[in-house]
Amino acid sequence: MNYIEQKGITIRCSREVDTKIRDICVEFTGWIRKNIALPIKVTIYVRKNYKSRISENDIFKASFFAPYLKSDNPFIRVDVENHKIENSDEESTILSILESIAHEIVHYVQWIEGLPFSEDEAERKSKKLVRKFLKEREYDLVVSPCALKLVQLAEKYSQSNNFKKAIKCYINAIELGAEDYKVYSDVAYCYDCIEEYEKAILCYDKAIQINNKNSVVWMNKGYALHYLGQYKNAIDCFNESIKIKPSKEAYVFKAYSLEKISNYSEALECYDRAIDLDDKYDIAYNNKGQLLCHIGRFKEAKYCCNKAILINSNYADAYYNISIIYANLRDIDEARKYLNKAIEIDEEFKSYAAEEEVFKDIYSKLTAKLH
Repeated sequence: MNYIEQKGITIRCSREVDTKIRDICVEFTGWIRKNIALPIKVTIYVRKNYKSRISENDIFKASFFAPYLKSDNPFIRVDVENHKIENSDEESTILSILESIAHEIVHYVQWIEGLPFSEDEAERKSKKLVRKFLKEREYDLVVSPCALKLVQLAEKYSQSNNFKKAIKCYINAIELGAEDYKVYSDVAYCYDCIEEYEKAILCYDKAIQINNKNSVVWMNKGYALHYLGQYKNAIDCFNESIKIKPSKEAYVFKAYSLEKISNYSEALECYDRAIDLDDKYDIAYNNKGQLLCHIGRFKEAKYCCNKAILINSNYADAYYNISIIYANLRDIDEARKYLNKAIEIDEEFKSYAAEEEVFKDIYSKLTAKLH
């Protein structure tokens, strides 16, 4: 089939259309351009409202005009007001508009391929298209494209560990209306990284107000509370996270807090739950071994730390913990061997050893042949 030279997609929004709606429609149109073959140019006209030429009472949300000849350009019309009537909030309105645009794009593809128009197929595929767009976008539709650029800049700063600049960009995005739980969660993470835990918790609370069904946000709030010494509150957050979606990380973080309040039996159970979820989770084995050592169960402790090393042969902390176990058992040669290996991987463990209580009365013997 021979098509005319013009191809692609353009969008025309009237001035009466809200800026946020216009900008997101333009963003979605650009996404369609990258993801769908458009061999014949199609124009999308977005207006505040349309009046039917046939009847004043004839209303619609969107329509696709398919010319008889492929040498003529098709177009799509979108009525914003009729979407608003059917939806109670801004995000639902925007979502409805995008689904309508996608619906008509599916009809465009049917027309291009010479297929009969199928409303069921258009409905199904349009929702799939919009879901894919939102997944790639990552943030809710309340985040305008302008705010999204600030969020993306913040992400770059965060990835390069420039957390203060990232926080500034996130806050600017929020001021532009980016009331998205992920924005609040991401800025909270940046506050965590610079150890401003009180500010982090305020942001996690904002995220939870918007979406209280995200397990990671609850877990990260628990992490911040832990480092503020609020262990029981932290445990409550970890429990909420696990209730929504059990994860090995949440169980390990919960175990940390349980250890701080000397609830060792439940902490050991949490390490076991983490291992049940991932039997190759070296951190859970190592930390369980460290706790078992602390309560004097040295044989079990040694097994767990050795298991961590089998999983990760460069796990310096596991070698260090085994050294402590042997020091408790007064086996200086084995303690030295494992401490030597820990230091070989990470020299910082030499300074840790100098402060370790169990090493103090044997430190000169222990360090005699160390690097």
